[in-house]
Amino acid sequence: MTIARQSTAIELAIGPVLDAGGVAVTDCVVADFKIKKTTSNFAALNGSATLAHVSAGMYDLVLTTSDTDTVGLATIAIDDTVNACAPVRIQVIEEAVYDRDFAASATGYIANQPVDLNTIKTQTVTCAGGVTIPNATLASTTNITAGTVTTATNVTTVNGLAANVITATSINADAITAAKIADGAIDRAAFAADTGLQPIRSNTAAGGAAGSITLDGSASASNDFYNNCRVYITGGTGVGQNRMVRDYVGSSKVATVAPNWVTNPDNTSTFAILPVTSVWEEIMSDHTTSLTTGAALNAVGAASDPWTVALPGAYGAGTAGFIIGTNIDALITSRLAPTVAGRALDVSAGGEAGLDWANVGAPGSTVNLSATTMSAVTTTATATNVTTVNGLAANVITAASLATDAGAELAAATWDLAVVGHTTSGTFGAAMNAAGSLGDPWGTPLPGSYGAGTAGRLIGRSMPDVVAGGSGGLFIAGTNAATSITGALTAAIVGNITGNLSGSVGSVTTVSDKTGYSLASTGLNLIVPADPSSIPVLGTSSIVVWIGYFGAWTVNEVNVTSSQAKLKTSGGSDLATHPISDDGTTFQSEEPA
Repeated sequence: MTIARQSTAIELAIGPVLDAGGVAVTDCVVADFKIKKTTSNFAALNGSATLAHVSAGMYDLVLTTSDTDTVGLATIAIDDTVNACAPVRIQVIEEAVYDRDFAASATGYIANQPVDLNTIKTQTVTCAGGVTIPNATLASTTNITAGTVTTATNVTTVNGLAANVITATSINADAITAAKIADGAIDRAAFAADTGLQPIRSNTAAGGAAGSITLDGSASASNDFYNNCRVYITGGTGVGQNRMVRDYVGSSKVATVAPNWVTNPDNTSTFAILPVTSVWEEIMSDHTTSLTTGAALNAVGAASDPWTVALPGAYGAGTAGFIIGTNIDALITSRLAPTVAGRALDVSAGGEAGLDWANVGAPGSTVNLSATTMSAVTTTATATNVTTVNGLAANVITAASLATDAGAELAAATWDLAVVGHTTSGTFGAAMNAAGSLGDPWGTPLPGSYGAGTAGRLIGRSMPDVVAGGSGGLFIAGTNAATSITGALTAAIVGNITGNLSGSVGSVTTVSDKTGYSLASTGLNLIVPADPSSIPVLGTSSIVVWIGYFGAWTVNEVNVTSSQAKLKTSGGSDLATHPISDDGTTFQSEEPA
């Protein structure tokens, strides 16, 4: 973890950035990365930040003063669903604190400061910090040589050590053992927050499930706060398991992990959330244990250029190296030599390949070209036994390409086709078949079943098969005119009849001109008026109705009072009522009501 000064630009190394196939990405930009400050969510870096690719996916990232303006832990991570990069974490501390501990003017040891051992031997020395060194604590001056304390006996407290004071060789093999460290002696509180050794959070879980753990109630309330950290079960149920936090919900304190737990944690499980360091900055030689990711990456990195490997070499049967090395053992042009007898594939001296049809084995047999497209065929002298042509381009068949008798053969083939099989509704075949099935029209009986308005019905009803003057015949003018009609005549006669009619006339609807007609006296006896049912109307009612009305006044009952005369029907019903008046001088009868 890097220590950064608040509101101060800082340059960081970040990477490598790898794509899904493990190949280094060299074209990242500042916008591909985001920063998360303490409890805030991930956000874009300041627009003035810069990013420069260095080598093999490694970049120099320069943060601005606004990127480091918040004291606390800050995480920079790639914002990409395709490429991957380990996050980088920095600890931002206040300017005064940083300057006190890290600036050039920070209080510290003065190089080569002489020590007055005689003064320390003979009297108590009080340091500026108030620590007193009594003279009795120095056994002899030989214990301090050239600024080095060779032996310090019964040292109860060491307030500070210079850099590299404690080295591996200065610690005995059995100096620090588990037996010498009491249980609980080193806990979270024992590590300062800025050492990077203190877990982000440790406590007892509130519960857990197959793919999650519920942290304690005092855990962060910010969503995604613990994302990409490791959660380690330090005790209780599921102890020893270590998972990556993929998502965190601040309101519920639930951290989603991957992969799922082998043993689900519960409310007895204690946990520690640990920051993830940049694994890409680890020394490869420290991580080459067999079957580990480090060993696999080391092997890939140690592999030589694959294109320089001699094939088939030691590669066994079935491997790509063996197949390629065995089968492609010479130039393609030499493997496909120019045409020789019996070879169907023709390769020119220039390396162009084509099919040598002259050398196709058994050329008399069927050659299947179902999956072959011939873009152009210059000349085909003879194509024998072509059974099917699936398609021809436009204008392929021209007038010149047809034989002189082709038209006659087509016509003969068309008219000699059997009717059966060509009667689909709406086609010429169906129409011609229908016309042919009608037979001789002159032998058809008329009017037969032809409907009203059809020619068959009109001709059949107007021109019956009779001789002139015969029963049901016509009046025929000319030399074949009939002198009489022997049968009954049912017809409407329009015009004048100049001859005489013998026999009875059914009814005459209208006789416009009555000149020259007379009614025999015996004809009146045929008029039989009926008992009227209403009063006749002049200009409308027939003479028969009027005669019946007058007859009713003669034979029917008439009731007369001083004011009216009421005519009855023969059945006794009222027929007409005439208002009357008589003043002794004049008798008056009015129109019937």
